[in-house]
Amino acid sequence: MKTLLAAVVALALVSLTSAKAPSAAALHEATPCCWEALFRQGALGCGPPRGDTRGTVLYADGKHPRLKARLQGVVWKGKTFHGDGTFTNRWLGGVHAVSAGVRVEPSWLDGQPCLVMQYAPDAPVFGNVRDELRQIAPDVWLGRSYDVGTGHPKNWFVLRGK
Repeated sequence: MKTLLAAVVALALVSLTSAKAPSAAALHEATPCCWEALFRQGALGCGPPRGDTRGTVLYADGKHPRLKARLQGVVWKGKTFHGDGTFTNRWLGGVHAVSAGVRVEPSWLDGQPCLVMQYAPDAPVFGNVRDELRQIAPDVWLGRSYDVGTGHPKNWFVLRGK
């Protein structure tokens, strides 16, 4: 099992160094350990994405993490970055709601710089959630969400430029 995990991580890291975007299937089949390795190797890139991104929830911590991720992905479709340091989430049916700011801060995972999007405590759906984002390939950003109150991780997600 460790050999397989090491091979998947190595393949993912080769994808980073060759500047090819990991396929959606490869990201879906990966494990939290692989996503963590990818996130650690990611960078700020040229700042936040611009415009609409397609979002996919890869994993939601807790019981039945992949099922929870699929269910969340039915409703959440990504984020729109406005170019002014803010973004708005995109939802099923073209609904745009729940906005916040984007800034650079140390990651809670490894202390290195990342893009941080922290929602207000009273924000609908995402109240007290902190998203951290790093670019892992051209037009591909990997994100990790945390519960601000407890510091516990919530999920892994990916954003792709349109």
